Amino acid sequence: MAQTQVYESAQAPQQFTPDEAIEILKQAATMTSQQLSIEQLETIADEAGIPRENLYQAVQQHLQRADASERAADLEQLRARERRQRRNARLKRLLLLFGLIVASMATISISYDAGYTAARQSVHSESTTLSSSAEDALSSVTYLHNALMRGSYDYLERLGNKLDELAVQKLRGSSLTVYIMPPAYSMSGGKYASIWVKRTGKNTPEMVLKISGDITRASLSSDDRLVAFFVWSSAQAGVWVLDLDSGERHWVLGAESSGGYGLPQDDGSYAQADVGEVSWIDDRTLMFSTTHGRYVCKVSSKGVPLRYEPFDE
Repeated sequence: MAQTQVYESAQAPQQFTPDEAIEILKQAATMTSQQLSIEQLETIADEAGIPRENLYQAVQQHLQRADASERAADLEQLRARERRQRRNARLKRLLLLFGLIVASMATISISYDAGYTAARQSVHSESTTLSSSAEDALSSVTYLHNALMRGSYDYLERLGNKLDELAVQKLRGSSLTVYIMPPAYSMSGGKYASIWVKRTGKNTPEMVLKISGDITRASLSSDDRLVAFFVWSSAQAGVWVLDLDSGERHWVLGAESSGGYGLPQDDGSYAQADVGEVSWIDDRTLMFSTTHGRYVCKVSSKGVPLRYEPFDE
């Protein structure tokens, strides 16, 4: 009797709570795409006491989740492909830009080398022989600047008759010609006037003076020994006398009280040099204008000032 009861209990259908039935259905639905068909799921649901409607809803939810997961995976693949394409496009643009930069640098380098070679050839040609076309291209001012600032006096030799055109004043003597040249500007901004001499029988001019400022008046003594001149617009402004043979220069009278010196007057003021006139009365007597009228100054054979007197007309 006891054995019969045990057998009947083992054969009795197993009962599931609703929660257990739902979990069984979920597990069965998860296995649908792998092992079980819908008919098999229906059989399992029937045996478990799960209504067909609940089965179909569970299967539908599972398929929707699977479809959403698949779409999400496809979307992520699409986004990844777009990121790769954008990255590749940026890389191509960077490579193109780098290539353009390299090409530009190569072009600049070639141009620089060509320009440097041309400049060296030009300098070499200029240092040996100057063709007529190159001479026409270079201005007189360029020659003057090179002659003053570089000490290359041969520039003015090549300048030829243009020296007469460039000079602001020419003083002709019996044995030489004196050229008063316009100021040339240095790289530092200073300007320098100059006096050049071309002696009879010589083709090469000689620079005998370089001085800061402008030379606005000049006069040559009758014996061709001394040049008196007036300098303006510099700390060396005033009346000067230059010995053409030795190159010595002497300050006769300053243009301002801060430069050179003035002649004391009876009222305590000083007569300063004025740009009005500079000329020779004789070989050793110079007449010049001041802020208090004209004066004369006796000088030595080297141009050293000796004695000042008011000019008596």
